Amino acid sequence: MFKLSTTLFALALFVLVIFHRWIPLSTKAQQPPQPIQQEQTHPTIAPPSLPVLREYLGIKLGMNRGQVKDAMDKSSQTGKDWDEFKLKDNDLMTVRYDEQGAVKTIQLFFTDVARAPAWTEAVGSAEVQQQSNGSKVARAVIKEENFWVTMYQSSSGAVTTITISR
Repeated sequence: MFKLSTTLFALALFVLVIFHRWIPLSTKAQQPPQPIQQEQTHPTIAPPSLPVLREYLGIKLGMNRGQVKDAMDKSSQTGKDWDEFKLKDNDLMTVRYDEQGAVKTIQLFFTDVARAPAWTEAVGSAEVQQQSNGSKVARAVIKEENFWVTMYQSSSGAVTTITISR
């Protein structure tokens, strides 16, 4: 009797496992195939309908080096065509100049997401794309004014960078 009940239990368990595995396969077969989405290495470029970040702490594209130095306290590091300014904690702003000495790129580096501008403040309505590694990126191009803004956030949120450039 014990042998018979054990055999029936094992058989019932086997049928249940087979039935359980068969159901998801049959329902998946009835669904239309989903298109494979490839990860984009470059974010979609679309003109934003919301305003984008054009300046930071009064620093704008096209300013000369003297104007930048007047607007900021003092640079923490400097090079032939760039100045780096320490912001709060470990946050940084690097300003790069073109051959005429005008600001061509503003790069912001935030180590705390709470201090970084919101996505809509930086890139307006540009699409924020999540990469396979968990990081996020968005890019807004303003063709009429000949500049672009890119925002990137690491998967952990520990690093956020924003680049404003021509």
